[in-house]
Amino acid sequence: MQQLHFWVADPFDDIRQYYEAFTPPFVKQEYRYGDKVAPYFLTVFNPSGTSIPVITAEFGGELNDPAQSLYCDYQLTYQCIQIELINYQPNETVNFPGLAGFWHSARTPTTWTPNLRGGTLIIYRYYVVELS
Repeated sequence: MQQLHFWVADPFDDIRQYYEAFTPPFVKQEYRYGDKVAPYFLTVFNPSGTSIPVITAEFGGELNDPAQSLYCDYQLTYQCIQIELINYQPNETVNFPGLAGFWHSARTPTTWTPNLRGGTLIIYRYYVVELS
C-alpha cells in the first residue's frame, strides 16, 4: 500500500466539494485512540473514471461489492484510490496518521513544517505492484 499526505490551509468544505466533483460522497468515520475521538471523511474511486471492479472468486476471494466498502482491496492495484480528509480547527495541531490507523505527531521527522495548525489533511491510499 502506498500512502501520501498533503496538507492545505484551505477550508475543509472547499476541499470536500472539489473531490466530490469526481468521487462518490465522503462518509464520516471516527478514529478512536485512548479517550479521544477524531472524525475523518472517507471515499474511494477508480482513477480511470470507471466503476471499481467487484472482487469475485476469480480473484481468489469472496464476493466484495465495492459500493458497500470504503476501503480498497489489495487486489485492485491501480484501480482504486482511497481518499481521507481530516478537518483541523484553526488552533488545532495537525497530526499525521500512519498506516492502519496508527497516529503519530507532526513532531516525527518529516519534510513538512512541524507545527502545522488548522486546515485540511488529505491522505491518498492505494495499492501498486511491488517490483523486486
